Amino acid sequence: MRSLQHKFGGSIRSVSLALAAAAATAMLGGCLDKGFLDQSELGAFNKEPLVVPILDNLSTGVEEPEAIFGQAVEPTAEDLLATETDYSIAPYDLVNITISDLRGPGLDDLKQVRVTSSGKVSLPNIGQISLVGMTEAQAEEAVSKAYRDAQIIQNAQVSVIVAEARGSVFSIVGAVGRAGQYPILKNDFRLLDAFTVSADFDVTRGTRGYEYVYIIRKKAGAGADNAGPGMDANQPPADVLRPRSQAEPAGMRRAAYLMQPTEPASAPAAAPTGSGEGRYVIIDGKPVLVGGEAAGAPSDDTTVPPSDQPMTAEAPAMESAPAAAPMAAAPNEPFEFNAPQEPDDVRIIRIPMTKLTQGNLRYNVMIRPGDTIFVPNPIEGVYYMGGHVQRVGVYGLGNGNKVSLMDAIISAGGLDQVAVPWRTQVIRRIQGEDKQIFATVDLTKIFNGEEPDLYLKKDDKIIVGTQFWAPFLAAVRNGFRITYGFGFLYDRNYAPRQDFDG
Repeated sequence: MRSLQHKFGGSIRSVSLALAAAAATAMLGGCLDKGFLDQSELGAFNKEPLVVPILDNLSTGVEEPEAIFGQAVEPTAEDLLATETDYSIAPYDLVNITISDLRGPGLDDLKQVRVTSSGKVSLPNIGQISLVGMTEAQAEEAVSKAYRDAQIIQNAQVSVIVAEARGSVFSIVGAVGRAGQYPILKNDFRLLDAFTVSADFDVTRGTRGYEYVYIIRKKAGAGADNAGPGMDANQPPADVLRPRSQAEPAGMRRAAYLMQPTEPASAPAAAPTGSGEGRYVIIDGKPVLVGGEAAGAPSDDTTVPPSDQPMTAEAPAMESAPAAAPMAAAPNEPFEFNAPQEPDDVRIIRIPMTKLTQGNLRYNVMIRPGDTIFVPNPIEGVYYMGGHVQRVGVYGLGNGNKVSLMDAIISAGGLDQVAVPWRTQVIRRIQGEDKQIFATVDLTKIFNGEEPDLYLKKDDKIIVGTQFWAPFLAAVRNGFRITYGFGFLYDRNYAPRQDFDG
């Protein structure tokens, strides 16, 4: 027995030494890849410099909605142009109007008035005139002409000065020092000027973590009313809270009721009570029995039309009425509100803060009257590392800095000995939905620069997997110990067991 162990033990040692020598020779000669014996080894160490993008979304084909303003667009060249025109008077502006010779020769009258929502001001002796959309010079001419046309003052000297320009303001909200509404002080007023008047960002953080800033701007030529194509601008907008079971607005139903043909006033209002006969009128677009009984029971419907007018004998009649009065809506139809529609008269401009603060002035766009600047909170949150990494656990998103998948693997101490980097899974929640995406990525290709890296998002989970052969390969690697010279020693823990007689 002892001779057999000695014989096989020597053979194993010989084979192990031969394999170790061959592996050392191959690696020294550069014949083997870095991951041939250790699949957890990551990195591109023998390649030329590469430029590889870093993605924001997983390449799964599943649409990942943007967390903030997914419909935002890049600024255009027009957004950088300053306006050269004078300020035009807008509703709610406060103006100072000085009129000469109104009470007597050589006397000046000063009137401070606020422009109404319809753009008018009230002046002595002539009433209201419209000044909205006019410059100060045009308003002076309009006031002088109004007194001349009223034959009160033929050549009135008028001065119009806008004391408070409510139509030339912008709003800034979000993570800034002082959120609020501020005046636009000059024609060439840009985004960096807006940050200056709003106390910029948190001084302890600077601009770190502020990825994008969004500008909500009214489209050119968009009116203030909500009337759509083919609609009367004076008609109130449709009620978004109106149940879908109602086929049309109440105003249209009332108009349809009033447009029905009427009978002469001498016509009887209803059939005799208990006769089972009556009159049908159109209410909510449906014929309803009035003044009679259906199927031997009193009618539940009343005679009140959908308006504030009482029912009279002129209520319309139907020449051929159905046997029973249908209800205005099916009793089993679910009650559901109309979803609010997103406005189509605004555009949202996305400004990358890193590029702006690095001196790329193509993003220092003009701020127009009525703009709203929204500064989201800095990047915050955590991500989770699990599986075959050195340190599993919960990690923060870099105190406002973006963290990529490579950053996360390095922060976790790298992979353990049985990790298989091409079996890595990223689990990401879909914002606003109770769903999550499972995507498999190849860390070997990412660290080699063959595939783009990926920015992590809040609550991402990274799981590094393994395969059945990984522990056996790890055992082979651990069976040898390298010496300080040029050779390997076979680990005694893997040597054949020796039996000794006592």
